[in-house]
Amino acid sequence: MTVISGTEVTLRPARESDRRDVFQWFAESDATPSMLGPPLFPEGSAPTWDEFNADYSPNFFDGSTPDVESSYIIEVAGEPLGQINYEIRQNPTRLAELDIWLRSLADTGHGYGSDALITLTAHLFRTLGVDTFLIRPSARNPRAIRAYHKAGFVAVPMSAQEQVEQYGAGDYEDTVVMIKHITT
Repeated sequence: MTVISGTEVTLRPARESDRRDVFQWFAESDATPSMLGPPLFPEGSAPTWDEFNADYSPNFFDGSTPDVESSYIIEVAGEPLGQINYEIRQNPTRLAELDIWLRSLADTGHGYGSDALITLTAHLFRTLGVDTFLIRPSARNPRAIRAYHKAGFVAVPMSAQEQVEQYGAGDYEDTVVMIKHITT
């Protein structure tokens, strides 16, 4: 796996030594309440270290399966400030489901997340031929939804049952299905 340059961000392949930081950014940072856990998300708490490791296999951090799943560290001027990952699957067409989070609220609102999404989707299109991308935020996270729109994702109205049938269970009871297609 190679380093990928965006407009402002650089995406470098995640390493096993990044795992603890990625967990802390997700489950223990000041940005965590905007993604999961009380008070905004009382239906679920932040994962424990063991739960995180069960969800994010070593493949996300060792680059061994870039044709299926992997994770990148989002850097700006050499400073790590978040992570973005993907899982490629067939349902019924080949698509990549993405997930992204930044290490702190101070890192949001600068366009880094949108830049990372644009950069990764272009890379996966060029290198693996993936042309359909899925991201599923909560409706309670309007800042993320705006960033995903800025990166070219469009909300697709779907019932909870349709979402499960098409893409599997989402993380939220109010999941917003957002799709991006690249055609050229």
